[in-house]
Amino acid sequence: MKKNDLFLAIYLLAAIVFLIIPIPSRLLDVLILFNIAMSLIIVFNCLFAKETLDMSGFPTLLLSVEDARILCKILERVDMLYSLGVRILTPLWKGETCIGGSHDTESGLTNFGRDALSRAAELGMILDISHASAASAEDIFTISKKHCRPVIASHSNAYEICPVSRNLRKDQIQAIVASDGLIGINLYK
Repeated sequence: MKKNDLFLAIYLLAAIVFLIIPIPSRLLDVLILFNIAMSLIIVFNCLFAKETLDMSGFPTLLLSVEDARILCKILERVDMLYSLGVRILTPLWKGETCIGGSHDTESGLTNFGRDALSRAAELGMILDISHASAASAEDIFTISKKHCRPVIASHSNAYEICPVSRNLRKDQIQAIVASDGLIGINLYK
């Protein structure tokens, strides 16, 4: 069994256990953090990843972290996540964090957020602007461009069709396309 296959099997087993077995609250907190850190995003190719997982004809799975406050202002955790197989970083979710401002704020990335996302891009992670404020998204585009990396929106819709703060404005869609990124839609209305 390959290292990637083993890691994926462990993750899936942990996810099943997390859903089925009643867990004490302290352990639950740890498992929730693990689940957030290792949430799977199905991507039908890994054109932008530095390495691929051999899934023998199945869609490629890339590990992703959504809401990178899990980094807790510790830059070395970016390297740790990468070594664990994380290849997509969705840095924001809600509110202001150590990373920066989410869609419900007007804040951009913090200094730590810029450093963390620069390191992620340097390692080859794909940066995801889903849930980012307009200012944070601009900062992410700047970082990705500096590192010649694409930007994605793994689960966002067009603001012109569904005017919700977390959805993409026309200029953001154009910037993703210009970066050779991709946009995945969601079912939020």
